[in-house]
Amino acid sequence: MVEAALGAEPATDDRPGCSDAHDIADRGAQVTPELVEEAQDVLAAAATPASPTVRAARTMPAISWR
Repeated sequence: MVEAALGAEPATDDRPGCSDAHDIADRGAQVTPELVEEAQDVLAAAATPASPTVRAARTMPAISWR
């Protein structure tokens, strides 16, 4: 990213929409870690209630066969 920023032509900043694209990219870079953390929280929350259900489903057939 630093290499791309240093290699950019100064005239690029004068083009319409350039600052908008930069702002969008900057915002994306700031939000990405938060999105990853929230996705991990969602997966953990979904896995927590499913764990006893899966465990019970695996042990019930063994109990019923005895």
